[in-house]
Amino acid sequence: LGDVYKRQVKSLHRKLIMNDSKKYDVVIFGATGFTGKLVVEYALSKYLGSDISWAIAGRSDKKLNGLKEKLQIPESVGIINVDGNDESSVHDLVNQTKCVLTTVGPYQLYGEKIIRACISSGTDYVDLCGEPAWMSKIISEYSNDAKYSGSRIIFSLSLIHISEPTR
Repeated sequence: LGDVYKRQVKSLHRKLIMNDSKKYDVVIFGATGFTGKLVVEYALSKYLGSDISWAIAGRSDKKLNGLKEKLQIPESVGIINVDGNDESSVHDLVNQTKCVLTTVGPYQLYGEKIIRACISSGTDYVDLCGEPAWMSKIISEYSNDAKYSGSRIIFSLSLIHISEPTR
């Protein structure tokens, strides 16, 4: 138990140091897509005026600025242009935030680069994935590295939310 505790303390310490200088608490990646817009609308309704700093991210500055104008998103919400196929662009995204919430799928095509970048910087990762074979692959390949860096990888957040029992 002592070694496990020591590893957890080291992981938490690394995470606090890595994330202390990050500009945003959360970045919504894929903000201009159908699902991304729904997530942005939800964030506006719940977190506008709170202490949570956040940004929207996607491939097109024009679309991101258009979304910001259409939804009347305040200047305090940042914009990050990201090319999901370019590793340096993805690293630039994750280095600015404590958590990436991505709606960019299919995840088996676009998710792994983001997860690797998140792990390397101790950034948390949340997605809306419904691709169990890919999730299993990622867990088996990256679980230990994520634990070591303090990065929390959370799949299928929307599936967890919508599958709550009904009365």
